Amino acid sequence: MIQDLKKHGETYSQRVKDGKIIPPQTGKPISPEIKQKISKSMKIAHAEGRAHNIGICRWNNEPSYPEQFFMNVIENEFIDKDYQREYPFIKYSLDFAWIKKKKVIEIDGEQHERFDDYKQRDIEKDNLLQKNGWLVLRIKWKDMMKETKYWINIAKKFIDD
Repeated sequence: MIQDLKKHGETYSQRVKDGKIIPPQTGKPISPEIKQKISKSMKIAHAEGRAHNIGICRWNNEPSYPEQFFMNVIENEFIDKDYQREYPFIKYSLDFAWIKKKKVIEIDGEQHERFDDYKQRDIEKDNLLQKNGWLVLRIKWKDMMKETKYWINIAKKFIDD
């Protein structure tokens, strides 16, 4: 067992060194006053329906409607169907990843435009992907619904060409 832990620790250290994992950030402890402010703001967010997904693990969820839709597009339209949905990459999850090609398609709902933290997270995710040699195609779900054939063709060319 100790050997397994040592092996895992070395693997983890190497993955951090290679930039594949970003270790948790440590800093100053949170004061009781700040904890109280966070708690109060979280209660308000829950009451307003803005925190519906906090504490929910994405790995156990069924695909959203946009994800189901796009999975059907891949199945019916794409030549290359060798992808993984919700592929873990460093601290992020990639919507649709073609690992061998290092290509990813992200289907972004309205929250990606509405909330600054989503925008910032998407920028950081794209930068990390590009830094590691990946190509990223982002499709806004509302655009996919307005011009479905156009965006399916863009996505097919991105993956199949």
